[in-house]
This record gives sequence, C-alpha cells and structure tokens, in this order.
Amino acid sequence: MVQVHIFGALWPIPQKDQELDLGGREVRVRDLVASLGIDPEEAGIVTIDGRQCQLDEIVPASCRLCIFPPLSGG
Repeated sequence: MVQVHIFGALWPIPQKDQELDLGGREVRVRDLVASLGIDPEEAGIVTIDGRQCQLDEIVPASCRLCIFPPLSGG
C-alpha cells in the first residue's frame, strides 16, 4: 500500500491522508499525483519515504508519499 499525505491548503482534496493499492502496476509519481486531482507541475516537493523525488520516478508498491505545495520564504 502507498500511504499518501497531502500538505497545504492549495488543493481542494477532501481526504488529505489516504492509502492506495497500486495493484502491481508501475505508476509514475506524476501520474499518481494527477490521479489525486493535483496538477503535478503545481506540486512543490514530492517525497517518497522522506526522500525528495522526481515526477518521473516509479512509485514503490509500499511506501509513504508526501506532496507539499510550493514553498517560499527565506
């Protein structure tokens, strides 16, 4: 199972924490994020098991995926 955690109030996602079963399919981060109703290009940082990842990486069948909005500040 992929544990998905969505942070920030930028996206109108009703369920910020959810578990997804990929059913043995290879899914790219970009496609998983899009399936949640988030434009992948608007995601600031995406991590897999605490490690920042690229949108074209394959999501492991069992992991913790976190999606953060763009960050600003200094």
